[in-house]
Amino acid sequence: MAAEEEVLRSIAEYAARYGLKPEQNEGVLVILHSEYPVKIVVEPSGDAYVVELRVGDEIGESIEGLLEENVDPRAELEDIIETMVRVVDYATRKLEAAGYRVKRSTREAILDLYDALESYLEEEE
Repeated sequence: MAAEEEVLRSIAEYAARYGLKPEQNEGVLVILHSEYPVKIVVEPSGDAYVVELRVGDEIGESIEGLLEENVDPRAELEDIIETMVRVVDYATRKLEAAGYRVKRSTREAILDLYDALESYLEEEE
């Protein structure tokens, strides 16, 4: 158990270096983006860990806000994806190195981000 806590602490510290907000509760590590409804969830699942990127329903509001501020939402979202996937990769490596099987799930959340972006950009045209 101590090794597991050490791995989760290492992942949390790594995420914090990128300005993300790690929160740990009963063996589940949730890493929140500070500005957008995007998070990483690291949770035990049987004899393995699931490392999942999730996007909140409020992402559309965030994209609208970026457009109102004349910020390129595509560049902003790509930066977010890059940072979050970097943390997912790190978490996967650390957990596997500690002997855990890991199921990572990022594809669906990334597609959700791009779908939301495309729908808002189409509305702008």
